[in-house]
Amino acid sequence: MELHETEERQDLRKAVAEIAKDFGHEYYLEKSLAGAKSTELWQAVGKQGFLGVNLSEQYGGGGGGIYDMQIVGEELAAARHPLLLTAAEL
Repeated sequence: MELHETEERQDLRKAVAEIAKDFGHEYYLEKSLAGAKSTELWQAVGKQGFLGVNLSEQYGGGGGGIYDMQIVGEELAAARHPLLLTAAEL
């Protein structure tokens, strides 16, 4: 079995990384010190459809699979973002 990322998955990885770069250490520090919620990253990722990237299109998802959700999680983790993702296969 050969595991490689398609061009579409490479594009997904780049798109998530592009969003993640806008929410760095200073963002979380500022929110934490102010006692504020840090929901903007969640909203930005959701707005692009990446939170449901692994769900069937029939349910409003992106039609991908667990591997696509893993890419989203990896890119957010690589940028040091504490965003918990739950994987579901529908």
